[in-house]
Amino acid sequence: MASTDTSTSSQLSAVAAEEHKRTVDDAFLNRLKGLVERLRLENATLKKSLDVERSEVRALKARHESTIRNLKTEFKKREELLDKQIRTVRPEKADDTVSNKLVELKRLTTEIQSLKAANKGLQEKLKVAHAAECARSAELRAQVAKHAALEQAGRKDARAHWRK
Repeated sequence: MASTDTSTSSQLSAVAAEEHKRTVDDAFLNRLKGLVERLRLENATLKKSLDVERSEVRALKARHESTIRNLKTEFKKREELLDKQIRTVRPEKADDTVSNKLVELKRLTTEIQSLKAANKGLQEKLKVAHAAECARSAELRAQVAKHAALEQAGRKDARAHWRK
């Protein structure tokens, strides 16, 4: 009878050990599923953030290009006006009119130079902003790839663990 008790108790302890292992495996599997779901949500959030960043970059770039086009148009108009004024200056007019035109010519030349400088500054700002946005986009793409890899690894671990 003692051997029957020993065999029954060893069977019961084996069943209890198997039940404990199954409970631990289920808990581990649930943690992995939770991790995969969290990574999936974070990945989706990062993708949305990347899309928003891209659209902001496009809008910023369009706005800067529009400003540059406007400045170039204004510059051309003023340059044409200046050229026209230079061609129309006649020596037979009174000195007062010529001096006024020369003052206006100097003023316009100065304004053209300031517009050129402003245009150059805006182009530099656009380049810097574009480079920063490209770097940010690259960073977000790297994060998305990292989280996708972690999510994939989590799925593989979960599948491997589930098959055991």
